[in-house]
Amino acid sequence: MEIHYIKNKRMKIINQKKLIAIDKINATYPDPPYSPSEKYPEYPFSDISSSPNEVYQSIRNLLFELNFDKDRFGLSTWNPLGDIIKPGYTVFIKPNLVNSYHFSGGNIQSVITHGSIIRTIIDYVIIALQNKGKIIVGDSPERVADFSTIINISGLGEIKRFYEKNNINIEILDLRREHIEYGYGAIKKRIFLKGDPRGYKKIDLGEISKFNNLSDERLSKLYGADYNRKETLFHHKKNKHIYEISNSILLSDVIVSIPKLKTHQKAGVTLNLKGFIGCTGNKNLIPHRSLGDPSNGGDTYSQPPATSRGYIFRSIEDFLKDHLLGRYENIYSAILFSTILNFISKILFVPENDKKYIGGGWYGNDTLWRSICDIHYLINFSDKEGVLRDKPQRLFFSIVDGVIAGERNGPIEPDERKEGLLIAGQDLLSVDIICTKIMGFNPLKIPYLKNSIIQFGLNQNEIIILSKIKNFYSIFNISRENSLKFKSPDNWKGKIEL
Repeated sequence: MEIHYIKNKRMKIINQKKLIAIDKINATYPDPPYSPSEKYPEYPFSDISSSPNEVYQSIRNLLFELNFDKDRFGLSTWNPLGDIIKPGYTVFIKPNLVNSYHFSGGNIQSVITHGSIIRTIIDYVIIALQNKGKIIVGDSPERVADFSTIINISGLGEIKRFYEKNNINIEILDLRREHIEYGYGAIKKRIFLKGDPRGYKKIDLGEISKFNNLSDERLSKLYGADYNRKETLFHHKKNKHIYEISNSILLSDVIVSIPKLKTHQKAGVTLNLKGFIGCTGNKNLIPHRSLGDPSNGGDTYSQPPATSRGYIFRSIEDFLKDHLLGRYENIYSAILFSTILNFISKILFVPENDKKYIGGGWYGNDTLWRSICDIHYLINFSDKEGVLRDKPQRLFFSIVDGVIAGERNGPIEPDERKEGLLIAGQDLLSVDIICTKIMGFNPLKIPYLKNSIIQFGLNQNEIIILSKIKNFYSIFNISRENSLKFKSPDNWKGKIEL
């Protein structure tokens, strides 16, 4: 596998989409509203920041390195996204807004996309649209997340106010259908949200789905986002695999994906492709894991219980989730669930190891990668009406936020990594592969990447790296030692590293 490096070379590239540009800055974010610290010729506003904004400058450099509108660089007419975005288009900007807090109290900026990257991209989208079109920023965070808090800590609120002062409307959407509250180890309350104002479409992948080669018994074990497995199983049967996709996504002409450079306990890494789970309305239609352990065709647990008492405990727990929590969702059922489990645990003297709950968060998860591949396919090939077509229906661009990245137990409780990296490109799968290598992981050991490479027939020899960072000149030949050596999620350790 060969990757080419081009330095200070301006030439016509036959396959422009396979260019990946990488830049490195100080690992700090600028202050809102994230205006540039100098007046670039193409900059469409008068507001200039009095403090440095390396993010803005870096993204501008990346667009130049990618040969976008190269002949007009330095002129007021420079329009780097003009070949992707045309006047009148609807542009959906998809950051990673997964949660409103760091699950274990760490730095929230290692969890979500920072507003400074979003602001810079929107500026160049505005230039491309020429006052004709629509800009939507949206995501479907964790159902426990508070979206107003996310708007505040990501800087999106400041960004929206900045554009309003300049008579530009930026729509910010929470694509979730519901918000949930946990208590006593279970869902105690479900609050229904407005969701996507344009609605949703349910799309059946049928035989194309990565789940369709599973037996009926395997399909019967699928587990979605919560205990209502009946809903999950109704939408995933042999030759029937239905997902619910946001209409704002389907109606878009271009999707700009801005993920966080981060690991993921159930998927290995989370970048562009994994991030598309945030384009859905009902996450319970997305299989996340399968009941049981590998000995009985499941992947919720990594191994069978060590004792017969553990088998009894696990069977009772699964039964209560299906027949109590799956039917009745309130604080009383949550308390009853917790009380019964504690009682059973005490009278059976269940060993702690037999109560260990992995929840599919390990390298043997054979479920979530299938959902990721399915949704990636849907986003590419579903037209505006939700009808599957033979050719891709929209264009893409990506900027990966690795200024402050996340390692170990992402996506919601990673350890922060101050790397100062920004990675850009048009082909999202190629960008994900390069990011994975930079982190120090082998993409062929991460199921959703490996299967996407096969599914889309990616010729990795066409990928061209544009970077001034010596270690990334030949990224596919990079060793673990010369990578960033990100720590894998705890239950993936030693399984995906280079």
